[in-house]
Amino acid sequence: MKQRKRLKRGSALQISLILFLTLTSFIFSCGQLTVVAVHLAKQEELLAKERLSQILFVRYVREQVEQGTLTDGSFGTSGATMDYDVSDDTDTVTVTCRVEDEEESYTFGFVMDKASLNLRSFDING
Repeated sequence: MKQRKRLKRGSALQISLILFLTLTSFIFSCGQLTVVAVHLAKQEELLAKERLSQILFVRYVREQVEQGTLTDGSFGTSGATMDYDVSDDTDTVTVTCRVEDEEESYTFGFVMDKASLNLRSFDING
């Protein structure tokens, strides 16, 4: 008689353990992805807030250049304080701005043409 080779199958305990570990790892991965997604959403919101502040500030400078009343000073929007310095050349205005809020601080600057009121350059330094 031929003896059949018995196939070794895992016991119910081994199969349950593998399923448990797979499920646990899947749940942990989903949790980590959720945490990263929330962090990215907060960063995106912060970036949008910074861009809005910069756009409002450039609009403010443009209006002041039109009126001819632009001087050094400070400008505040949505909890951020902006201190700026103005360098007035013959045909351009160079503005350097330091932004400080509760989360971070950075500087940016731009050069604006006086005649057309268009930006020639815009720089952001972390």
